[in-house]
Amino acid sequence: MPRITLIKSNAGRAGQRSYWGDILGTTITRNFRHDIESAVESEHSCDDTACDIGAALREGYSYFAAHMLMSATDELPTLYAVLDAHRFNGTIPADFGTHLYDNADWEGWKAYFDANSVECPGCGAFCFPGDYDDTCSNCLTALPSRSDDDDE
Repeated sequence: MPRITLIKSNAGRAGQRSYWGDILGTTITRNFRHDIESAVESEHSCDDTACDIGAALREGYSYFAAHMLMSATDELPTLYAVLDAHRFNGTIPADFGTHLYDNADWEGWKAYFDANSVECPGCGAFCFPGDYDDTCSNCLTALPSRSDDDDE
């Protein structure tokens, strides 16, 4: 698997010399989507039914998941290090975009959201119930099935 070999950097902690491999703790490949998925999963591993980032990542909308996570917090050392490494290599694709609404996954995510999300009657969160989990992870209310939701 191709990867970046320990690039010297003066951006180490407390002014110490560091390497990309030390900063990342992971292998950077030339596959941008794979690296973004790995970084998002390491920063935000979530199986909650009410988590759109987790649902987007599970369904393959990794660009949307990355932008959603970056919109939520700035404390993402692994994700930003992966972006820096790919920026250094010139391997960030143009369709990654600059925000939630201009990346390659946006239209697909909207269609998935419309087809699969269920609004929780207890707290109003939009949830993505699985085969074995049909409760809202925010308030533990039982979620209506999609067929019940479509009848309204």
